[in-house]
Amino acid sequence: MNETEVKIAFLRSIIQNSCSEAIVALEVPFQFNERRADVVLLANDKLIAFEIKTKTDKTERLGYQLESYKKIFDYCYVICEQDNLSEIRKVVSKNIGLITVDFKSVNKIRSASEIVRKNKQVLVDFLPRSEIDKLYRRISSRTLKNIYEMTAIIAKNSTTEDLKHLVRLEFKRRYEQKFKVFLTETNNYLTADDISFLTRKFANHLKK
Repeated sequence: MNETEVKIAFLRSIIQNSCSEAIVALEVPFQFNERRADVVLLANDKLIAFEIKTKTDKTERLGYQLESYKKIFDYCYVICEQDNLSEIRKVVSKNIGLITVDFKSVNKIRSASEIVRKNKQVLVDFLPRSEIDKLYRRISSRTLKNIYEMTAIIAKNSTTEDLKHLVRLEFKRRYEQKFKVFLTETNNYLTADDISFLTRKFANHLKK
């Protein structure tokens, strides 16, 4: 299977089994735009990230990728094929969940454990610049244009729970409408075009 085929199979499973309020996004940027999560699911007020590794993908950087995921997401999973499951097991820690996918089924091999500790600066960075500016002005009157310094100051003066709440609100703002449109226009038979639609940027404020 290639990555698109894995996404189709997994997304079909999410649609069938998740709660009605669930929101799914693909290729979600985070950590100062240095990283992208293959699939992110918001369900029951938890952000769950999924990294896809097909049997042709290399795993040398997988540990580093997952460490980045842990900085912002509540649960992390690796989606792989049965052929490379053993290799994935050797690389990932036990708090990372494992899911196998083929053309007929999606199987949870191991449940993920919740990641409690977050990187507050990475949480802040997920917010839009307007929100970052607003949060910074509440803390300091000093003019500062360097976004990295601003997020560091906000992180130092904010609680993890408050920032997690803001990140969830921002995730909904970015992706909820897009996913709703996707659900109204698709059915259980997903295609590569459906994956492309969820991947590309989408205007949050459509003209009525």
